[in-house]
Amino acid sequence: MKAIKTPDIEPIKVTGSILKGNTKSGQVYSDAPVKIEQGMNRFEASSMTANLETGEYEFGQVAVAFTPAERQDKALF
Repeated sequence: MKAIKTPDIEPIKVTGSILKGNTKSGQVYSDAPVKIEQGMNRFEASSMTANLETGEYEFGQVAVAFTPAERQDKALF
């Protein structure tokens, strides 16, 4: 039997002033602003609900800063 190799998935880091959780249901939530980081991806949300059992996350009023790549003028033809 071959071992199935899964790609490494960066962990999700949630930072906020108030995080609440229920260990029995595996729920984590916050009505206060939170910062979310996963690898190079970062964003802020006004609230959050997460089900750690199913991996489902819900964020309210997401704010993202987008930095596009440097412009490179090249002829198309």
